[in-house]
Amino acid sequence: LATGNKSNSGYVGVLPSIVSSPSLEPIKEEDKLRPVANVLEGAKRTGRATGIVATSEIQHATPAGFSAHHVNRKHFDVIAKQQVYQNIDVVL
Repeated sequence: LATGNKSNSGYVGVLPSIVSSPSLEPIKEEDKLRPVANVLEGAKRTGRATGIVATSEIQHATPAGFSAHHVNRKHFDVIAKQQVYQNIDVVL
């Protein structure tokens, strides 16, 4: 939802390392784990204000999917650093 791309469990904002669905093409080696733009980044590029509202910690996987790129959703410190530099206008 955040990027429009399916990924592997535990990843945040990156392409999968393996595609296990028989209906999908295998992922190219050079594309594995590549960060992909999320909805907030797209909005920023077009001059819109951005924000995240969550009832969980902002570094949790769901809000992080809209604001960070990492291969481990549990690396909260890395995700938090990325979120700080995303220039998100509102975080609640």
